[in-house]
Amino acid sequence: MEQVLHSDAEFLSAVFRALLSKFQDKWLDFDKGIYSSKWAAMMKFLEVSRDQALQTKVMFCSFDQNKSEKDLTCRKCGISGHIARNCVKKVPSASVNTSQVLDDNKKEMQRLKDSCGKCPLCKKYHTYFKTKDKEH
Repeated sequence: MEQVLHSDAEFLSAVFRALLSKFQDKWLDFDKGIYSSKWAAMMKFLEVSRDQALQTKVMFCSFDQNKSEKDLTCRKCGISGHIARNCVKKVPSASVNTSQVLDDNKKEMQRLKDSCGKCPLCKKYHTYFKTKDKEH
């Protein structure tokens, strides 16, 4: 059946229609003349595009891993070295137990998670920071 693919213009067209528009443009610019058939060229094009996508993914992942928390600034208190979800608001009273504040923050986050629920698309919890109201 593989030999049929080398002469089947309809199947090649179906694969072309399934590509994202940016890849359709790249396919149209791709040098197909050095291949034995358009199907052979399409297979090479898909292989090259896949390799480029994997390299892009690796680059993005390595960038995220190189970003350390000390490079970040907390949106709650403005101090660098931690992020907002790990921020413990300063309490004016010296008698307050830090572990109690952390426990209260965890309980509040759990209460908020329970009241809002998970994202219906990805089934995970999401949070965001309202910069206007300075509210998480």
